[in-house]
Amino acid sequence: MRVTLDMARAYVAAGLSVIPIERGGKLPDHWGLQKTTGQAINWVASDERAAWRTYCTRMPTDAELVTWFADGDAGIGIVGGAISGGLVRIDLESPACLLAWADDLALRDTALAKAAYALPVVQTGKGHHVYLRMPDPPGHVILSSCGSGNELLVLAETQGEGCYCVAPPSPVPAPRSPCRR
Repeated sequence: MRVTLDMARAYVAAGLSVIPIERGGKLPDHWGLQKTTGQAINWVASDERAAWRTYCTRMPTDAELVTWFADGDAGIGIVGGAISGGLVRIDLESPACLLAWADDLALRDTALAKAAYALPVVQTGKGHHVYLRMPDPPGHVILSSCGSGNELLVLAETQGEGCYCVAPPSPVPAPRSPCRR
């Protein structure tokens, strides 16, 4: 499917580092990454040694994009942080979270709320992703949650430096409920 390669190139042209994602999943495509990085061990995505982390410090080449996306099997992941111009994603885990966030911003600072309304928002299987760029992007920060330990329910979190997310037009898995970490 040519659309995926074209989209990956468009993301890179917009200054965003991308990685291949397993078709229909959320994890990096380790087979595709092995072809371009030589990393043969399938580290877990959060491991600092994971092959996808190469793209936290450098943009993929066009040859790498062709290797990953020319056959149309992989999804696209966008790497956050400095490599992508300070990209941060606010992950809101349910539709109600977006509404609550917008209401809270409006009560606190109307100028900030107005700026936030102009940010790109993508609907996900469970909630929404809000994208912004910052000069010093944070990594993974839980903004709102309830419960604790194995019963922690994350309602909102940032994903920036050292993080990635599945991006359109990638097929995504069916949502799980509730989302637990």
